[in-house]
Amino acid sequence: MVFTFDNVSNLTRKNNEVYFTVLPLGLIKDWGFPIVQSDVVGEDVILVNYDTVVSLIDNKLKVTNPQFTYKLPNGSKNDEYVVLIVSEVQQFPSYCVHQLLTYQRFERLIERGEKLSSNSTKLMTIRSLHDIFEDFPNYQIERSLYPQLAKDLIKYVDSLMNDYPELGYLSVAQRKQFRKKSIADSSLAWYCYIRYFIEQRITGSKIFPRPLLLKEFHYENWTGNFFDRDNPVFFNVNKGRFKFNDEQRGLIYEIWRQWIKEA
Repeated sequence: MVFTFDNVSNLTRKNNEVYFTVLPLGLIKDWGFPIVQSDVVGEDVILVNYDTVVSLIDNKLKVTNPQFTYKLPNGSKNDEYVVLIVSEVQQFPSYCVHQLLTYQRFERLIERGEKLSSNSTKLMTIRSLHDIFEDFPNYQIERSLYPQLAKDLIKYVDSLMNDYPELGYLSVAQRKQFRKKSIADSSLAWYCYIRYFIEQRITGSKIFPRPLLLKEFHYENWTGNFFDRDNPVFFNVNKGRFKFNDEQRGLIYEIWRQWIKEA
């Protein structure tokens, strides 16, 4: 099946096969696409995944085999919704983010705006959360496994927050105090936690061992928790600056994963 979307825009991001448009619900329903997961309702954003782009000319996007990722919301036919149109390889990241945000304990810690304020109790922005999962589309995961994987991921995140309260909700004062010493609640750290889970999952492991975050880390005559700000690893990778590109983030993860295996 080939379908053409009108008036679409291309998101400016690492993967440029993500498009969006804004349309009334009545028109969206008229498309009549098959639904991948009919037991979940898309509330704020309607996700459509496709196989390949045929053409993009004058804001008209022609794709093959479009599908609704979730059941359409109930509402007036005139209610407008953002429609996010993503390639099949990007469906897994979008699915995981959506499912995590249905978990209220974690969702309350995600900032919907562009950046965190200095007095925020949030862990990261929604853009940072998306960026974490956008590094994972190369993992070969069958679509039929998405629902169980998402359930396991939520259980894993819940157990991390139970074991390490600093990863859950903290007051503004508590969050500031914690961040003076550690980046264990940062998007970089969550990238490590989540990638570790995904790698465990795709190996077929039925048991997901939680990383022992309080185990002492030894490096160049330094001892402490891995995500302590004064860990020499961060200085060696990026001269102590806590903004990392994809290559640096991957390198930190490899060091962290090796330490976790040995812990």
